[in-house]
Amino acid sequence: MIVRKAVLLLAILATGCHAGPTLTSGTAPPVRTVHSIALPGAPAGGVAMDFLAYDRVHHRVWVPAGNTGSVDVVDGVDGRVSRVEGFATAELERNGAKRTVGLSSATIGDGVVYVGNRGDSSVCAVGAESLRVGPCVELKSMPDGLAYVAATKEVWATTPRAHSIAVIDAAAGGALTRKAEIPLDGQPEGFAVDDLRGVFFTNLEDKDRTLRIDVRSRRVTTTWLPGCGDDGPKGLALDQALDFLFVACRDRVIETCNNLPEACASRRLWLRWGTVRAQSILRSRRLRPPEPFDIAPFRTLRP
Repeated sequence: MIVRKAVLLLAILATGCHAGPTLTSGTAPPVRTVHSIALPGAPAGGVAMDFLAYDRVHHRVWVPAGNTGSVDVVDGVDGRVSRVEGFATAELERNGAKRTVGLSSATIGDGVVYVGNRGDSSVCAVGAESLRVGPCVELKSMPDGLAYVAATKEVWATTPRAHSIAVIDAAAGGALTRKAEIPLDGQPEGFAVDDLRGVFFTNLEDKDRTLRIDVRSRRVTTTWLPGCGDDGPKGLALDQALDFLFVACRDRVIETCNNLPEACASRRLWLRWGTVRAQSILRSRRLRPPEPFDIAPFRTLRP
């Protein structure tokens, strides 16, 4: 969890949060502007934020503002902030310091946004358009990241303290129910979903591994060794069109083929954060990527 000041910095295209123009060789990148948006109810110490979500249908950014007991919904066109309040918070002690935790994650479903709360280990549904809070379900352990899996109409919540993933049934509009627990050999961190192939990806931060899980059988089908080091892998991003999975280490981003890892070349990209999509565009246009571009092995373990 990262504590930010009471403002949210958004990079917005000149036309708002819509898809930008396609980059081709010889064309200049689109001009973006950055400005600050104040979050309401922010304490003097700042707002604790972790996982944000973007609703492409309503052009809204969902910001779980953990220690404020609310989720702030930012209009991507005009920057207006709507606040959904009344969520639980709790005071925890870590390394001798006390901090307030609450909502920390969000994921976009079918007309519903699901928010995860570390304050009471719950996941709640909120109307994507109405912003009304709907049903909630309490998990056995504190949720970290949330991902809506459209292929099975489920919400998957990583629960690192329990070394597991909690699977929530979201098929019934009037209720959320705990459906299954997927035990893992370490602490899950980060996630990506490939609904086309029915695959969920996550890292084991403490084991330096990346997992590919079948969403229907809920079994680990592939284990990769990204080689991030003692700090372990962090985030994940999937380029479904190009069939690439990106694994973020602390100091670099590693890329591998999603569907047939043994049949495609693996690469290690020594990049700064935020340049993954730019690399994808360069490759799709067959343009030369900026240096440095280092090719290195990416080991795979059989399940």
